[in-house]
Amino acid sequence: MIQTNLIDLHIHTNHSDGLFSPEKVVEVANRLKLKAIAITDHDTTSAVVETIHCAKKYGIEVVPGIEISSTWNKRELHILGYFVDPYNSEINEYSKLFLAERKIRAQKNCTKT
Repeated sequence: MIQTNLIDLHIHTNHSDGLFSPEKVVEVANRLKLKAIAITDHDTTSAVVETIHCAKKYGIEVVPGIEISSTWNKRELHILGYFVDPYNSEINEYSKLFLAERKIRAQKNCTKT
């Protein structure tokens, strides 16, 4: 039996740790006959608008999302958020701060070797 109306609600683009650009993600989703996808990049919504634009060509619904990194009891957690506003200034400010902190950590790690 051929499955229809398949969705994938946890996709990362090259705006975080994914391999593909938003355009390529949509092309692959179309090839897989997905009806809806969620872009849930780590700590950013920067790929959402581009993905929505690209998906219109194929009639694929895009759920705007984010995967927020956090810690609890000294353990790393990843919290998925769906239907977020990619223009939300608080989310975008968080993304900028998180990226800056990530760069600082990377620089510290490089100096340790």
